[in-house]
Amino acid sequence: REALVSIPPKSTDQVAVGEVGLAGEIRSVARLDLRLHEAYRVGYRRAIVPLSAPDGPAGLELLRCQRLDQAMAAIVRPMARSQRWS
Repeated sequence: REALVSIPPKSTDQVAVGEVGLAGEIRSVARLDLRLHEAYRVGYRRAIVPLSAPDGPAGLELLRCQRLDQAMAAIVRPMARSQRWS
């Protein structure tokens, strides 16, 4: 039996960039710096990214997460600016 979870986003200005591993870890993706700049250019102001993500453009708040559960929590309950999950 499948269970679906629906979490309404806090806002429409959030984007998540990264890869989720089988153990739930958030990993980096190729050209992440360019993806963050493009996300900002098209209007996103918050990005959920892996811990290893490079700094994004000024004005794009990065929420650095190590695991999928942390990323989901950041969507539901936004972290303070520049906070990191470890």
